[in-house]
Amino acid sequence: MPLTDAAKDPEALARFSEQWALLKKAIASLPARERAALEMRELDELTSAEVALRLGVTEETVRSQVSKAKLKLKAFVQNMTGRRL
Repeated sequence: MPLTDAAKDPEALARFSEQWALLKKAIASLPARERAALEMRELDELTSAEVALRLGVTEETVRSQVSKAKLKLKAFVQNMTGRRL
């Protein structure tokens, strides 16, 4: 749900805020390299090549770090909520 739609519904906004807080905790729990690779790829929308250049690693390493980070985020959220994703 887009944030603008959630703002019209207080319950939806509360759920969004809770989910965002949980996601921020999950991201903060990642190892620094995985967190950096994930943030650059997914939040900054850089290509694997651009991330690799910035981190001084190969594109394969970036893809691996992002994949591992996503798995760890999923496990973190499942552990904290008790729900399978």
